[in-house]
Amino acid sequence: MVPDEDEEQYTRQNSFHLDAFLFSDEEIDAMAQQGLIPRTYCVDCGSRNTKFLNYFSNSLSSEELETIFGYRALGNVFNSLKGKTIGVDRRLH
Repeated sequence: MVPDEDEEQYTRQNSFHLDAFLFSDEEIDAMAQQGLIPRTYCVDCGSRNTKFLNYFSNSLSSEELETIFGYRALGNVFNSLKGKTIGVDRRLH
């Protein structure tokens, strides 16, 4: 997730949105290594002057949810939501 104080540093040019609830850090790294998602952006169009993208998510990751609710509580939440669609996130404006 993007901390509120850092939001102004995230622009369309230097950021890439993905869902932390759906993808672990390891899965994100693997997708980047396979070329499925970008890892860097070009500062000067067409040049080799690149910088790393800022990855951000509007959702809490599974690890963050486990930290907040605890592993046992999170399992109970998921079991009670079987067959339902929910959104656990915060919207950026």
